[in-house]
Amino acid sequence: MFKRPWALDSFHLKLIALTTMLIDHTGVIIVGAFWPGSIAYSLLRIIGRIAFPLFAFMISEGMMHSRHPWKYLARLLFMAVFIGLAIFIINDFLHISVLAGNIFIDLLLGASMIFALRQKGYWKLSAIIPAAVGIFIYVYPLPAPLSMDYQIYGLVMIVGFYLMRLVANYLMRRQTRQLGINFIGFTLTPQYQKQLNLYASIWLLTVNLIWYIIYLIDPQIANMAMGAQSYSFMAALFIYAYTGNRGYNKKWFQYGSYAFYPLHFLVLYGIYELIALII
Repeated sequence: MFKRPWALDSFHLKLIALTTMLIDHTGVIIVGAFWPGSIAYSLLRIIGRIAFPLFAFMISEGMMHSRHPWKYLARLLFMAVFIGLAIFIINDFLHISVLAGNIFIDLLLGASMIFALRQKGYWKLSAIIPAAVGIFIYVYPLPAPLSMDYQIYGLVMIVGFYLMRLVANYLMRRQTRQLGINFIGFTLTPQYQKQLNLYASIWLLTVNLIWYIIYLIDPQIANMAMGAQSYSFMAALFIYAYTGNRGYNKKWFQYGSYAFYPLHFLVLYGIYELIALII
């Protein structure tokens, strides 16, 4: 769609997000356990910072384009419950520290806010409910299965991608009107998607900058290790190359993307146990 060296559709972004997530967790579970403080550990964690912004961006895109948003939310709810139970069992019964939070709580709350904001009239105010839940979890930390992984930072990023799309559309409507260009026709051009990507990329950089400043003032308020997380700005390169197309979207890949999350942990911990036996 774009006349540029590379262009990425939704399928490509998901692959990149899943791959960088795997790289990140390899660093945490394996390299961090046996070679902590190594260059390899730092490098894997830095590359892994790309994953969450891409997931956040794709959640926003998914809620914008889904013909069945309730089903989309239902899948996220199912995964939030499933992963929450898995974390509970592994942490409390197997005594293995897996995760400090449930990332599907972040994604579910963000998607719920976008769903509410897309409703008509006063129904938009229902976005207050998931926002209040997110703030409550931030102020009163819950056990890992019920806690957000990226806290308010993640929620703001997800919803912000949607709001920046609205801002971009508003500004482009004004500009096309002033130039006498039909806005509907303009939305069919590569330039339209390019502008949407630009605003989304700016939002990603802005959120990181704001949280980094907060982190410098008071790390406890930021509740994020922004020294490492600030490298997530690299995801803007992939977001800017997004074509707006869905790409490959077979059912097996849709559900496989969700299954990949728990399965890759099983594989990584299996490798961890093997290395522990050898060493």
